[in-house]
Amino acid sequence: MERHERIFPVRRLLSNGKEIFPANKISRSIANFCMPRLCGSKALVALTTLSLLATSCSTATSLANPHAPPLESSPDGNLVLVLNNESPVNPPIDFNVFIDGRPSYSKEIGFTPHQMEGLCFKVTKGSHAVYVNSKKVNIWAAQSVEVGEKVWVHISYWHTLDPESGGPFNPHFEISSRLEPIPVY
Repeated sequence: MERHERIFPVRRLLSNGKEIFPANKISRSIANFCMPRLCGSKALVALTTLSLLATSCSTATSLANPHAPPLESSPDGNLVLVLNNESPVNPPIDFNVFIDGRPSYSKEIGFTPHQMEGLCFKVTKGSHAVYVNSKKVNIWAAQSVEVGEKVWVHISYWHTLDPESGGPFNPHFEISSRLEPIPVY
């Protein structure tokens, strides 16, 4: 059996259009980069790691506890959420954001070019889970964010346009973080 034949089912799982989690670009990158280069026990370790990643990320409920006390915003916070809707096609999208499983932000945001909403939270230094979902569009994304003195976390909703219909295709949230301020206007 050729090395690429052993890894084909994993690559098909990751590229068949079913997202293991919305940040699937990372999973696909891992699979596309690692799998063709690995064989034997290394491939088994990589497959096990991807399987655990898929299992842990598929249970979004552990990242969002709507019954937990909300995380209150703080003007002197060290975790700054910056949110925007980059879709001119869809109606306002509901952003439901959780930090470490606690509700932090819940609001519909319409498309307004270059307009972002910002909110600060005071959290301890270290790693924190940021999770966002939309019940309207039935999508979600999660990312671990390392917080030091201050970090800006940008969450944007966007999609590509279907070349045939011109309508929205592959809607998703994208989460990124950086140490430099993100302008909010």
